[in-house]
Amino acid sequence: MKRSLSLVLLIAICIFSYQSLLAQLNVPNVEDVYGGRIIGMAGISTHVDTSRIYITTESANSGFYADVYNTGSSIVFSDFTVMAGMDANAGLGDMISIIAAHAPSRIYLQ
Repeated sequence: MKRSLSLVLLIAICIFSYQSLLAQLNVPNVEDVYGGRIIGMAGISTHVDTSRIYITTESANSGFYADVYNTGSSIVFSDFTVMAGMDANAGLGDMISIIAAHAPSRIYLQ
């Protein structure tokens, strides 16, 4: 009885060890990091079912936009994209808290 219990425990340990090896993650992908909280946010309607959201963050020169689509049954967000005029080379500083979106600037900010 004692020997069969030891054998069962050994098999259980082997199975759990194997499962933990299978659960290991791959090496993470390195991504560009833009940090901080969202400080400013504005939006504009670009079509009947589409809007564009602009945000700025605590980090220097961090302005982003994403399109939001209403398909009728769900809302779909695109990935945020760095605004070309507000990249690291722009020298705008940090904590941009007041932003506005309107028709003429929509073309400029793209």
